Amino acid sequence: MDPHDWLHVYATAIRSLGGDSFVMAIYLHVCLAQAARTWLTNLPDNSISSWAELCRQFATNFQATFDRPDNHWELARIKYRDRDPLQEYI
Repeated sequence: MDPHDWLHVYATAIRSLGGDSFVMAIYLHVCLAQAARTWLTNLPDNSISSWAELCRQFATNFQATFDRPDNHWELARIKYRDRDPLQEYI
């Protein structure tokens, strides 16, 4: 999934529960896959000063790593199955 889209879905979920950017930043590691969690925990101390900055760095780092559909037909075939964990889908 596009990291910008993933962050948007994540932020929407946190906000829907009354959370703010502080909650988003603190809870983020819980929702990440292992590679992204490793990236997050290996950031230099004091290298992030805001949620917006964290989003920018996250998107920049993972932008090239997600699989893009080759065409609109392939995109139309993507389906989320209820039995799959949401983290696998995103």
